[in-house]
This record gives sequence, structure tokens and C-alpha cells, in this order.
Amino acid sequence: MLSVDKLGTTDRAEYLENYKDVQAVIEKTTETAGRTEMDDVNTMNDPALYHYRGVSQFSSSLNAKATAFMEKIGLEGAPEKNRYNYNQTDPVTNAMLNIRYLIGKNQTVDDPDFKLIWEEGNTTLYESKYPLSLGYMLPETIRTWDISSDNPFDVLNDYARAASGNKVKNIFHEQESTGLSARNASASQTANGHFEVSGTKGDVKKSVTIHFTARQTGKHYVFIEAQDADIITVQREDQIHDVDIMNDCGSIVNAGVIEEGERYSLKVDYKSDDEPGPITCHVCTMDQAKWKQLYGILSKDMMQVNSWKGCRVKGMVDASDDGVLVTSIPYENGWSMKVDGKKMEIRDLTGDALISTYLAKGTHQVEFHFMPPGLIPGLCITILSILLLIALQKLQPLLARRRELLSGTPDADEPVYDVRDLF
Repeated sequence: MLSVDKLGTTDRAEYLENYKDVQAVIEKTTETAGRTEMDDVNTMNDPALYHYRGVSQFSSSLNAKATAFMEKIGLEGAPEKNRYNYNQTDPVTNAMLNIRYLIGKNQTVDDPDFKLIWEEGNTTLYESKYPLSLGYMLPETIRTWDISSDNPFDVLNDYARAASGNKVKNIFHEQESTGLSARNASASQTANGHFEVSGTKGDVKKSVTIHFTARQTGKHYVFIEAQDADIITVQREDQIHDVDIMNDCGSIVNAGVIEEGERYSLKVDYKSDDEPGPITCHVCTMDQAKWKQLYGILSKDMMQVNSWKGCRVKGMVDASDDGVLVTSIPYENGWSMKVDGKKMEIRDLTGDALISTYLAKGTHQVEFHFMPPGLIPGLCITILSILLLIALQKLQPLLARRRELLSGTPDADEPVYDVRDLF
């Protein structure tokens, strides 16, 4: 049996939409050692397309541990899909990844944790009100951080606990659904945040809607993953703040500020010929007071970045207590680290992904450098290969003449080559 599916196309101009405006706002971010991201991406490699220091990337050689980590903290990612992608997310994840700037390419950014600092055409630039540095000091309890849960809100809650020395707990509070409806399908909740779905036979459109009512006014965050979904949307009563969510892997998405008592829903639409799969859905509010308490701990002793050029970062850390310097750098073979001029072995990875190291109380000079594995041997082989090709090219006339001499008497008019002519 042969099946054929029609794929859509995208005009090249759409990829370069607002390119000059985006470049203009990116210039405002280059003097600060922080990462930048977009709220509306066209590709999985927008940082490479627009040349900014971002998080999102797609690569066949992407580090699987880094991808798994990004998925655990609520980014859209899956190790088997060789990518992780940033969506406008929560402040804890933003701080952890050193997201300092957010670009609104075609619309305003609806997030009170960011402030507008520049406009260029239809493009806007926002700066986080809660920035962190590339590295920051934490108590040694960060080593107890548990990232095993499949619920990213649980992972972030445990990060808050571990990063604060058990002082801050339960920043995120899960909201229970108030109802469930389906069209041309049947759905039932099997566990907290998990739903089984089956569809009606036939070529008909199917959908499942999970209903909620806000228990308090505040920012709401959504994590939803629906197998074989076509479109996922956060629907609000006013029908103005609807949020589209990418459908192939889950991520924490900022649904905006929702007023107490307001009803909203998550709608999952399936293609007509698709069989609906299970849904994982978690909706949380964030305790703003606890977040500010946690941020005070995270930002107490931040790394001052003095130089960030190419693959080398230099800075200074003034540690008020013994603890762990945690960075937002995912470890990859090729990273090296120096503390106070002494090379240190990178052994401790926070969350099994981020470079970190123990530092005693006091002021320290730290340096991170990346050298792609195999670069030097590869460069040597390349140079030797070029020299060999040059030598073979020069030897070719001599070898041809030698073959002529072996086959017969050469013409008197032909030049006679001397081996010394080759050098």
C-alpha cells in the first residue's frame, strides 16, 4: 500500500521578514553578556539566521544530554528530534538559561517580567527585569536537584528548593481542570495531567478540549503535549489572547495574566485522518513573592563577565560563602575551565548538563574556553594533505619523463629534468 501526503511550502521572503529591523535591535544587545530569544520564530535556528546569542538550535550532532535537560526544564525539545526550541516561557527557566532579552518580531510581548527598551519598525526589544549572569553562586544543596520528573513544573520547583538551600519551595502551583469535552472522540483523565483519547472512525475532524477556571489572578503557564495533534490552542473568554502552541513536543508556554474566575481552555485539534493519541497537560500559576525571594538568592553573587569573544569567556566571581558556581553553559566535549589561572577538570554538571564547579569564599578569576574536539589533528591532516598534493603535482613531470625513458629513447628537443629542479 502506498500513501502520499501533500506538504506545504514557504516563501523565502517569510524567513527574512523584518530582517533589517531585527538586526537593528540585536545591535542593542551585543554589549551585555546575556542571551537573546524571540517570541515568534520561523525556523529552529533563528539565532544562526539573525546572528544573536540564543538558545534554540537544530543540529544532527546536537548533544543528547543537553537536549534532554532542556526538555526537562520545559523547553520544546526531544533528544530523538535533534533540537530544542525556545518559546516565551517562565522567569525561572529564563534566569537559568541567562535569557536577558526578548525580541517581539511582529507583536508586543505580553509579559510583565520584561520591559520594553527599544522599537524598530514592527520589531520590539524587551529586557528581563530578573536577569542573571552567565554564572552565579549557589549553596551546595544544588547538587541535590532532581530532574527526573516528566512534569517540568516539578523539576523547576525542585530547582528552587535546591538552589535556595531548601528556603524556597513550590513556586508553581498546579491548577486542576474543571471539565473535559471532545468532538468525534472520547477522552478521559487517567491521572493528574494525563488523558487518554480515542477517535471516532472515519475521515472526520476530531478535537479534545480541557477546561479550567482561574483560582487567582496572575500569570498562568501551560505545558501540554499531545500525540499526533495538528493544532493546540490556549483559548481565553475574550478570544483576544489565544495562544498557539507547537504540536509535536511539549514546552512551558506563557499564557498571560488571567483574572480570578476567568474561564479558559486548552483545545487540541487533530487532522481528519489521524487517530488521536494521549495528552499530557499541566497548568500552573506562579507565586510571585516566592520567585522574588528565589531571585534574590540567585542574583546575590553573580559572575561579572569581563570578556566574551568567540569561544572564550573570562570573568570574576566574588563568592560571599563557599558554594557552587553554576553556569548556563551546557557541557560539551571540548570545554575547558580555569580558576585563578589554574586549569580545572570539569566533573560536576548541574542537572547533568550545565558546567559548574566548587568555589571557596573569596574573589576568583574564572575562564571558560571551547576547542572543538579533533580540530588540531584535523587541521594537521589538512595541511599535510595540501603539501602532499603540491609535491605530487611537482613530481608529475619527473614521473612522466621516467616512464618515457623506460619505454624508449627520448627526443633530443625535449628537456631533461633534474631532481634538483623540484625544490
